[in-house]
Amino acid sequence: MILYKILPAQCLLLVRSLGEATPEECGRLLKQVRSSHPASREYNSCNDVRELVNFFSFDQANEVVEIMAVESPTTDMRKNALLVQSTAHYGVGRMFEQASQGRIPILTKVVTSFEEAAAWLEVPVQLLVDEFAKADWITVE
Repeated sequence: MILYKILPAQCLLLVRSLGEATPEECGRLLKQVRSSHPASREYNSCNDVRELVNFFSFDQANEVVEIMAVESPTTDMRKNALLVQSTAHYGVGRMFEQASQGRIPILTKVVTSFEEAAAWLEVPVQLLVDEFAKADWITVE
């Protein structure tokens, strides 16, 4: 399951992956977000995958990158913080960094804390802590 929220004032997209997620669900996320808020294609993002129980293969990571290239066409460089907890998620996150490098205009950094994510995205730590704690998430359909 993927949940998201958009923070227009901060030009930020927040994403939470819970349980299991698929590349197809990632594609639905992008379509849903882009249709409801077109300007979001220029936003930085923070993706919390600490509660994700499945791991993407390299092929699946490539599939997500291809979906992102189609759904987020832009030449403006953006940043994405991929918030992980486990060593396995860290490895998958690094794999995604490699798969996306030079193929989409998004610089992804794998981080292990809100502090690291906030520093990378240049937003206040408390903003991330507060927003991720709130219950006002939208479910990807």
